[in-house]
Amino acid sequence: MFFYVGAVLTVIQGGLIHPLTKRFGETRLLIVASVLLLLGMIGVPLVTSVPPLFVINLAFAGGMALFGPSSNSLISREAGADERGGVLGVSQSTQSLARVIGPLVAGPLFTEFGRNAPYWAGAVAMAIAAVLAYGLLRNGPAEAGASS
Repeated sequence: MFFYVGAVLTVIQGGLIHPLTKRFGETRLLIVASVLLLLGMIGVPLVTSVPPLFVINLAFAGGMALFGPSSNSLISREAGADERGGVLGVSQSTQSLARVIGPLVAGPLFTEFGRNAPYWAGAVAMAIAAVLAYGLLRNGPAEAGASS
């Protein structure tokens, strides 16, 4: 399963991210990534056998592969040239902090509410991310290179 997820990440980030970004733009990809991660978070607690787990992990891996590059590209484009490095540094720090906070929150959720609780909490977070990304599409930056 780890190999499968890694292969999906590699294919998307290694070959598909550029043409997808040119065609759809970062904001649309960020929305798709959020929805794919949301579906993955919802799917894991519901899966009862290995074959559907491949589909769920395809959603997870696809969402992960699209989310990082799309969000980083949007952040770098929106930051002024004189502040871009600092803004990207803060973004990376925030991502690292989330990687620390996530397990600190997921552990007690797992202990108190069962194995599915961290996934349901993650689904809520990704639903919020999808709504925020959709708000960017409606009110935010113009998409350079994206066809409307």
